[in-house]
Formats: sequence, structure tokens, C-alpha cells
Amino acid sequence: MPFGPSGRLHVVLRVEIVVERFYGVVQVAGGQRRFGLFRPHRRVVDAEIGEAHVGKALAARLRARGEPDHCIIATAARELGGIHIVINNAARVGGTPGTVETVSDADVLRDFEEKVVGYLRTVQTAVPYLKQAGWGRVINISGGAGRAPGTAVSGGIRNIGTVNLTKSMANALGPYGINVNAIYPGQTITEATLARYAEQAQREGTTVEALHKAADERTVLKHVVTATDIGYVVAMLCSPLAIGVHGEAIGIDGGNRSDMHY
Repeated sequence: MPFGPSGRLHVVLRVEIVVERFYGVVQVAGGQRRFGLFRPHRRVVDAEIGEAHVGKALAARLRARGEPDHCIIATAARELGGIHIVINNAARVGGTPGTVETVSDADVLRDFEEKVVGYLRTVQTAVPYLKQAGWGRVINISGGAGRAPGTAVSGGIRNIGTVNLTKSMANALGPYGINVNAIYPGQTITEATLARYAEQAQREGTTVEALHKAADERTVLKHVVTATDIGYVVAMLCSPLAIGVHGEAIGIDGGNRSDMHY
């Protein structure tokens, strides 16, 4: 049985760098060349159907329309020929800052709607296509604050909500052959991280590579998790080999948190 989800059609909504890396993995492992890649506000970033120029044309049309997510999903399903995999990865990193004494209810509600309700809306719209396919995967990217919130309020609430939503989705969609799981990423090197390193390096008269190496040395594995590392796990969860993983929240933090879950 091949590792990658070959022969499956992918639509990824509310996505950031993590799943951009995931698509690199899928293309190598499964040979799949048909997918859609979307962001919540800028809409379509990329989409490919067989030949690259076809997908770019679809992306351009959807971007120009500026349609709401349910219209984008319907259009993508029609032009891609279906949907098998949905990956939710929305929201500003960390959520709105603020402790029990300082956070506003408006900020908490905005974070909850952006991530939890946004994920719900996306999957609700995609479910008919997943059912029609008779096979599916939903991956909800949560966040480390769900397990280790510190003193912040909003980030932990939205991430715990995402995991609870994942379990309820798994219970409801499992009978239709649709596996649903969540991922708890910890500290992750992304393009935004590298941009911050570049600014810090300029201020301190050092290099991005030196800052990255120093961060690696502070971790248990001497390696800060990268978006590509998370992408490998996402690819595994989307493969036929992950049929037995369902309704789970999987931490990917390189073993750097002290909390245990059993």
C-alpha cells in the first residue's frame, strides 16, 4: 500500500505555511498533482489540476471573485472533480494576548469565531463532497496553548475548542469513512520565524543561521520543529495507512513540553 494519498483530491482551506510544506510531501510520496490551497483572507494562493497552468487559472478566477468559503469549496469541488481531504489551519499565531484581568470578551469571541467556528463552517461545507467520495480525511491544526496556556486566556480556549470539535466531528463522520484528527504544534520554525530571526540578526550583528542553531541547542532533540516536520505527520494522517488514527489530538513539539498525557 503506498504511503501517500495517491488518487485523492485535496482542498485545503484557512491554511498557512504548515500545509504548504505538507503539499511538498504529498507530491513526492503520492504523486498527487491535484489540489487547492487557500488562505482565509487572501483566498486562493495556489491550485493545481494535473498541468500547472490549469490550476493557476482556477486560482486566478477564485481570487478575482473574492467569494466566501462555501462558494470557494463548491467551485473547487466542481473544477477539481471532488474533495477528499480538508486541512484547517487558521488564525493569528497565539491568538489575542491578555490575562484574566486584561483580555476583553470581544477579543475572546473573535478568536473563537475565527478558529473554532471557522473550522466548523469549512468542514460543514465540505462534508457532502467527502461523503460522496466515500473516503475522507479532515485535519484540524490546533495549537500548543491548548495544553500549556500560561496566563493567556484566548489562545487556550480556542485551541481546546478546536480539539473538542475534532472529536465530535470524528464521532459523526467516522461511519462514512472520514477520519478526523487534530494536531497540537509546539514551537515551529516557519517563514515568519525566519523573518524575525533576520530582524534580530541585524540588530545584534549576528546571522540567521547562528540564531537558528542557538534555538536548536535549547531543545531536547537539538532541533526546533519545522513546518516540514509537521507536514510529514499531516501527510501520514492523510494516507490510507492512518486508518486506525481517528479522533486524536497529536502533539508535535519535539518533546519540549514537560506536561504528559495518558
